[in-house]
Amino acid sequence: MAAEQVLTSPELLSEIIGRLPYGSSLCSAARVNSTWFDLATNVVWGPAHQISVIPSPKRLADVKRARRQLYASKLRYLDFSDNMDCTIHSLFHGLRFPRMTDLVLTEDGQSEGTYCPVAQYLQPSLKRLEFQDWSDELTTTLLDDVAEKCPHLQRVDLRSTGHSIRHTDLVEFFFKLPALRYVGLDISRRLLTKDVLLQLSRIQSLVTLELSSSIKGDDAFQHVIEHNPNPFAGLKFAHLRMRSPAIPFMVQAFHTIVTLTLTLEDSGAHALNHVSKMKSLNALNIQYRQDNTIDLDSLMSLRSLSQLQHFGIGPEDKDGMAALDEDMTEGDFDLFITGFPSLIGFNFTLNHPLMVQSLSYLEKRCPKLRWITLGKCWDLSSLVSIPAPLFPNLHGIHIFLDEADIDRWATPAQLAGIIDNHAPKLTYFNVITDGDYSLGLREAWRALRGKYP
Repeated sequence: MAAEQVLTSPELLSEIIGRLPYGSSLCSAARVNSTWFDLATNVVWGPAHQISVIPSPKRLADVKRARRQLYASKLRYLDFSDNMDCTIHSLFHGLRFPRMTDLVLTEDGQSEGTYCPVAQYLQPSLKRLEFQDWSDELTTTLLDDVAEKCPHLQRVDLRSTGHSIRHTDLVEFFFKLPALRYVGLDISRRLLTKDVLLQLSRIQSLVTLELSSSIKGDDAFQHVIEHNPNPFAGLKFAHLRMRSPAIPFMVQAFHTIVTLTLTLEDSGAHALNHVSKMKSLNALNIQYRQDNTIDLDSLMSLRSLSQLQHFGIGPEDKDGMAALDEDMTEGDFDLFITGFPSLIGFNFTLNHPLMVQSLSYLEKRCPKLRWITLGKCWDLSSLVSIPAPLFPNLHGIHIFLDEADIDRWATPAQLAGIIDNHAPKLTYFNVITDGDYSLGLREAWRALRGKYP
């Protein structure tokens, strides 16, 4: 009787069918009866976050026209980023997508005053919208449609928006979407003005802000401070590019932030001293776009961020040059690391020679450390003379190596053995070189551990 009740209860059946492996099991379940069909097809067509099983637009287009609406009603996610069929939107014309929550659109928009083939996907239920690789087809008309038809949007990504829209259009667009939690903008610098930043600062619900271009004008954050007494009230995560003159006011504006990735587009003079005042941070990643030197005292100022769990510093490009302006001794490194007792992840790719013995301070001072990324500055040859294991609890290592140097003292198999000896719990290992050494090293480590990153 209990089994019969389970098999006839839609609520319990939904839980069971939702846990079936994607494939033949779900297809078989869909053939039992109409209730099972409805529940099973909801799983097959409905997932919005199980990336491996998201139905593609082509799958919907391949459904017979008479049954297309049935499955369109179940879709929660549509991603056109890999779509190469220019006719596909016309096949969906007139369909309703009442459950749609996530939508990724590519360059298939409209010109002013003409029919917009993607407007049919704009639903009140939509929570995430991404425009990828658009040019002049992204118009104010389409932005207005989004703001009007999708009042519950929580995430917006705009990438390559062309020349049709102005920064004032973006100001109005974000004004109409007060529930946003995530904004990602990979757009022209001409659109990232201080007024756009000011409007973003007024979105109380905003949690994450990612800007892939620098904001126009070093005074943008000063403008925000002067016109908004409580900017970015809920912001926790930010990924920005900027010049160092803008940083003091950025620090004031981001008073609640916990994770910051900052790419400096100039020499970064005194930038670290200002960042060291952001006491709420638990994750910090500093990248330098230009080749430059960093003042050791400025680096040491970051020790005040004692809550950091993840820290990274180095050039934006793996072949870039960002180095300290004076020698960093083992004692200096030890002093620096003592400022981060809660460190879990450590990324140090500055072009500055350091002996691997310094890494022993990481294990000693940072008992929670699980992940490290090391640049070419580290002399790994000294690993052979250090008692193992150096990192008994480390889970992941990412290393940039100078192949010409490393090949002189260890074969890939030999270095793999040394790494395995010093990090016995390692589950992720990746190495980057300019040649084939990295491939041989990863294969040798896989042979030792039976695992591959």
